[in-house]
Amino acid sequence: MERLATHLALHGAAVLTASLVAGLFLHKAIRLEREASAWHLVRSGGSGRGVLLIALAATIQFVALPLWQLFVFVCLMIFFAWTSMIAMILAAGSG
Repeated sequence: MERLATHLALHGAAVLTASLVAGLFLHKAIRLEREASAWHLVRSGGSGRGVLLIALAATIQFVALPLWQLFVFVCLMIFFAWTSMIAMILAAGSG
C-alpha cells in the first residue's frame, strides 16, 4: 500500500510540474496577445489533477478495498490524470 501512495505522490508531482511548464506557454500566449484560454485550462486543470493525486496519496491507506482493487483504482486515477493532461496540452498547442 505504501508503494501505491508513493506512485500517486510522484505522478501528482509530475502532473504539477507539467502544469507549471504549461504556465510558461500561458505567459507566452498572453505576452504575444494570442488566445490564452486553452492554456489557462491546462494550467488550472493540471494543477487540480496534480493536487488530487497527492491528496489521494495521503489518504489511500484509509480506503477499505482488497489490494488488487486498490491497485486498479490507483492505476486508473494516474491514467486519467495523464490522459486528460495530454489531451488538454494537445488542444492548447493546436489552437
